[in-house]
Amino acid sequence: MEHYPEIMLNGTELKPEIKFQLINFQINNDEEVSKTDKEFHLVEMKKMLVERKKFIKKEIRQTKIDRSEIESISPKNSEFYRTLLILTREFTDITLMDWFIPIVLTYERLIHIFIRHVEETKFADGKKKRQTFFNYEPKEIWTLLKTLIKYDKENIENHFLENSVHHQLERKDLMTDYLRNYENPIVFNGDSFVIRIDKNGFIKQFYQL
Repeated sequence: MEHYPEIMLNGTELKPEIKFQLINFQINNDEEVSKTDKEFHLVEMKKMLVERKKFIKKEIRQTKIDRSEIESISPKNSEFYRTLLILTREFTDITLMDWFIPIVLTYERLIHIFIRHVEETKFADGKKKRQTFFNYEPKEIWTLLKTLIKYDKENIENHFLENSVHHQLERKDLMTDYLRNYENPIVFNGDSFVIRIDKNGFIKQFYQL
């Protein structure tokens, strides 16, 4: 077995989530994958899909859709649900900016963004959504976010450097989220965007004004 950092191991074996990501990388790069690894990958994909469906329905509950309808929602009877699964099926948590505090978009937050701010994946006729739909194709959303993070990189880095100083001086109460809101949105190609990144570098809000 190849040498891996201890944090990636469970005893002498790779942690299942790490093994899955490594095999996923091999598959996406058209590398040779053993039959055993393919079977492992398929089993883990099925498990992940079950968990993702549970999470999506949890997010749907935050809309004004009738609770009696939630459990009956399926890819067969809901175009929004079917579109959401298709758009996000290949998605795994991604690092948008690789720095001493990585800026990360998680699957859970992506789903939140889609359900709240993407026209093609609205539920309950969008009653719970503010009128803040993206003027971009749904499949472009996370690429757009990555572009905006790069565009605003200097401001983000300065903010987290300041947070780091507060942390080192034990002034944690002065550490804040990075926020570009209605008062100071990111303006890119004539469009305005709200972004909030928490103190740990995780994307918490992203939508177009």
